[in-house]
Amino acid sequence: LIAVAAIRGDSVAPTTLAHELGHVHDEFSRGVALGFPESHTVPDIRDWPKVRAYIADMAWGEYAAESVGARYMGPELLNECILNDPVHLAGVHGRLRQSICNYRFHGQDLVSLWSGGITAIGDIFANLGRASARLQFAQSPQEALNRLLAPQNGAMSWKPVIERVVHELQLLGVKRYSEWEAKPLRGIEEAVAMGFEAVGLFPTHNGSTLHVRVP
Repeated sequence: LIAVAAIRGDSVAPTTLAHELGHVHDEFSRGVALGFPESHTVPDIRDWPKVRAYIADMAWGEYAAESVGARYMGPELLNECILNDPVHLAGVHGRLRQSICNYRFHGQDLVSLWSGGITAIGDIFANLGRASARLQFAQSPQEALNRLLAPQNGAMSWKPVIERVVHELQLLGVKRYSEWEAKPLRGIEEAVAMGFEAVGLFPTHNGSTLHVRVP
């Protein structure tokens, strides 16, 4: 698909290739500076600390990769992405809220709801990572940020989450990996917890036991 796009002269080709190479650069460079992780496998859904860490790592990884890939976006593609980012968030938020309604009134089991919630929140944070990276290339970064902070369809509960994510990613983005402090993604992990609460899922973890409250 990248080759076809390249033949057509579509800017999505160099953008996608650069984005994926950005992942390689980020993961290798972080590994050299901070130590290579033992595994990137999806954590057990009952391990709340690892779920937060996994999603936070995903958000940073997408930010780092898109900081490379977005340099090759044409103005039209970049603007299209900026317009679609809040729509994407609102869409995933709406589907997750519907799942919560199904749990409350139609008997969907909690394990299914929680598992689907992890996938959905991970999707949101991955795209927030990419969206945060694209802000620096927008013609008007502040206008693009304001648009991202105003998702529709009842998703305004995400505004403080988005502000926190953008802030944390930008703080890390201006530092070399060797300058990162211990637990550098802790702030993003806290934003992940805020994201679950923004849709109405309130997990608490005591030792090996996870409880998820759905008010």
